[in-house]
Amino acid sequence: MVKHQQVLCWRKQNEYYKKHLASERHKACYEKWTMYLNFIQEFKNKARSCFRGKNETKDSVNKGNFIEILETFGDEKMKTKLQSRYGHYTSHEYQNDLISVLAKCTKENILKKMSNIKAYSILVDETKDVGKIEQMGFIIRFIDQSFNIHEKALGCFHMKKCDAQHLAQEIFKIIADNNLDINKCVRVGQCYDGASVMSGKYTGVQQRISNVKPHTVYIHCYAHRLNLCLINTIKNVPLVVNFFITVQDLYKFLMNGSTRYELFIQAQKQKNIKVLN
Repeated sequence: MVKHQQVLCWRKQNEYYKKHLASERHKACYEKWTMYLNFIQEFKNKARSCFRGKNETKDSVNKGNFIEILETFGDEKMKTKLQSRYGHYTSHEYQNDLISVLAKCTKENILKKMSNIKAYSILVDETKDVGKIEQMGFIIRFIDQSFNIHEKALGCFHMKKCDAQHLAQEIFKIIADNNLDINKCVRVGQCYDGASVMSGKYTGVQQRISNVKPHTVYIHCYAHRLNLCLINTIKNVPLVVNFFITVQDLYKFLMNGSTRYELFIQAQKQKNIKVLN
């Protein structure tokens, strides 16, 4: 109680600050805080790479997040284990298993938050990743027991074919795999872009899902609609139009031929500049 009154006595604040700075408790807390900041900084430096390294040998400069973090923050037993020839369990197979386990636990924690009402909406979009592989992002929007709105990604899924039939089949599969039985839902909303393969009135993804569950409501994604509005707005600005046409033509020229793309990457490396994929 006395200490509390002293803190509130602002006329003597400098005196109390000096006493606090000289106290053992402050020194211990400051040391822990400094260690924490160093930990965060080291983690940021390590986290700039991928989870799995392309070269994980002993002399590699960048072994990937997994190995680098183990070596940086592991105790002596861990470091000794990593230096052994066998039995360190850090191969790509084990790392992939770890990623799968983390993904499974994350999805379970997300789905546990869903209220008993079981009302949710799905947001789906597809795009190519850095490796030019078509990926479908699947996001679920729902409410928890306290009626708070959540919007969580359940994953990205590789699509070999991006027609309406295969996209709809994959959506149904994801819903079933995550125990989101579409027949037990009070209401399901679907939100996609305005492409015909997604929004088609007769054979689009939204119609195929509506054929199974008639109460589903299709909503044209507001972000995509805003993008269309911006595109239509800048069509009257010649300078902007010419810029985007030039960029698009360059992209088509480089990406539509494997030889040109390889030469483009090679030229960037020769000039020691950041490689643009």
